[in-house]
Amino acid sequence: MKHQARPTQSLLLKEEPVHPRRLQEVSNSRQVEQMRRIAFILLVGLVAQSAPAGAQESRWGAIALGGNGFGATRGRPDEASATSGALRQCEESGGAGECRIRLTYRNQCAAYVAGEDRQVGVAYAGTIKKAGKLALRSCSEAAKNCRIHYAACSVSGTFN
Repeated sequence: MKHQARPTQSLLLKEEPVHPRRLQEVSNSRQVEQMRRIAFILLVGLVAQSAPAGAQESRWGAIALGGNGFGATRGRPDEASATSGALRQCEESGGAGECRIRLTYRNQCAAYVAGEDRQVGVAYAGTIKKAGKLALRSCSEAAKNCRIHYAACSVSGTFN
């Protein structure tokens, strides 16, 4: 049994004339799509530049001590506002002109520890737990019964 070849059919596509208005509509839709793509790319670029707060934005904190005063700030946009805020709080809480900045920190956590004989420890680290541990160690080298009196982070997301 022989295979017989089937006759092939050729399809001739008949070109129909395209109305100039239709050509304009196709061109406009392509331009609109191109504009949408450009807008999307620009939007993605803007979103990438404005990453979540704290990811790129620096946040400052400070601890001030003196006399019987204590002051602390966190989440401030710059070092100057962090230190001035801590000094003001320290003076208002009994610093009597003796307040000094003991610690400034940026995008970190800090802890203040006090023990017997007015011995203190201050430290900063990536987490509250680490900062507290370092401050306790510092205080314990010079005093007994050291306890954490303040611990905070300058940015959220570093609280553990």
